[in-house]
Amino acid sequence: MAEHNTHDIGSMRAVAHVPKFDGTNHREWNYQLHLSFQGTEIDEVVTGAELLPEEVTRTMPA
Repeated sequence: MAEHNTHDIGSMRAVAHVPKFDGTNHREWNYQLHLSFQGTEIDEVVTGAELLPEEVTRTMPA
């Protein structure tokens, strides 16, 4: 069984309300996703303005 840290679970909850992209709702989908990224403070990482810190990018041992 895979283990999840609480940050990953919180991130999943943050985007749970975002409507699925269906090809006709790009504006709403994009806006809601962007707000979710801001809420979890990862928006600058997603846009490429900031890189993940080294300790986050290293693979954790199983």
